[in-house]
Amino acid sequence: HLKYVNQFRLRAAYGASGVQPGSRDALRYYSPATSNVGLIDQPGVVFTSPGNLVLKPERATEFEGGFETRVWDNRVSFEATYYRKLTKDAIVGAVVPPSLGSGNSTQRTNLGSVQNTGFEVAANVQVLDRKALGWDFTVAMSGNGNKLVSLGVDAQGRPLPPQVGTTTRNQSGYPLFGYW
Repeated sequence: HLKYVNQFRLRAAYGASGVQPGSRDALRYYSPATSNVGLIDQPGVVFTSPGNLVLKPERATEFEGGFETRVWDNRVSFEATYYRKLTKDAIVGAVVPPSLGSGNSTQRTNLGSVQNTGFEVAANVQVLDRKALGWDFTVAMSGNGNKLVSLGVDAQGRPLPPQVGTTTRNQSGYPLFGYW
């Protein structure tokens, strides 16, 4: 028994979850349009969404652990938490070339895997505790890291190249949609 420790709690959790693709993400779409041919309006269609027939659900697993403690008659408390989440087949809007002709600049697709890690720490001190006046002081800090672990592989098992947009890029070892 520690004399000044009023409470000490350890926490740990593990979980898994998934995200289904949107109901229309796999389908190709065409929109009705009218074209003028020989000064006569003609009905037609325009390709508006490329779809993705091989789109899979994304799957994520996460571990979180930490502790909470209160000391000196509950006047001082500390909290610390660490987490690590790994998402496989992450669903993102991948850049598609304008020459595809859909008018969309992205297509919903699966990436290999994305990792998020982070921490949160906080300390609270009850400086003053009177009947008519109380004063607490809290300091908190947190950090988050996001990294594209793998873009995945093509049909021949070769690693996929980085996805390069006009201002962002998805490249292994860097944050998702990092500015370049």
